[in-house]
Amino acid sequence: MSEVKEKWVFEVDGVAIPTNDNKLKGRDLRALAGLHPVGDYRLVEIKERYTEGVGLETPIVLKEGERRQFRSFCSDRDYAFEVNELGWEWGFSTISEEDVRLIGKIADDRDILVSVAGEGEKLVPRGGTLDVGGDGFERVLTRRHKTPPPKNLHVTFVINGEPVPVTGRPESTLVSLLEKALAESENTGQDVANWQVTDEPGNPLDVSKTLHELGIKDGALLLASLKAGAAG
Repeated sequence: MSEVKEKWVFEVDGVAIPTNDNKLKGRDLRALAGLHPVGDYRLVEIKERYTEGVGLETPIVLKEGERRQFRSFCSDRDYAFEVNELGWEWGFSTISEEDVRLIGKIADDRDILVSVAGEGEKLVPRGGTLDVGGDGFERVLTRRHKTPPPKNLHVTFVINGEPVPVTGRPESTLVSLLEKALAESENTGQDVANWQVTDEPGNPLDVSKTLHELGIKDGALLLASLKAGAAG
């Protein structure tokens, strides 16, 4: 007598559960997963970037070759909330940042934030927990991670054909960096006021302005030369 191969498979909490019946109800999923008594457990299905609650009488039709995924919770209620404007349901009042990122397919270069009434938006740290059942909780959103500007900018002046690297802060004036570069390259025979600075395309720069005001970025290359008539 040949064995009957179970045709359909679904997952609960990462465990594959085979079945010969593809037309089930939420209570059947719980029973097959060993969740007893079935009424003590909540079940949600992991969908495309969101989750959906599965009640005891919710019909579930499995398809061959498909493996639907579910999460179980020993809980007496579902918590509904939004992640990036998609409705989610969860069986606990808290959910890990890791689960939100995994299920929501949120890229690593995006931050997860929660919107709380009266407190605005709050960043959820990596590995943190979201309290979706807390007072004032409104929604979950994501935003591209902002890389803080470097505290020090590295700027290279080309003086008499030689590169002279110096560092400064965004609020430093260009003339202060020029003075550093002239001192380090031992070009101190002329007053700094006799020098001019241009960017790579050859545009003259106002040395009295700050690096931030001039839009000078980390790694910038600048040309310093004596003004016409200053040599000699």
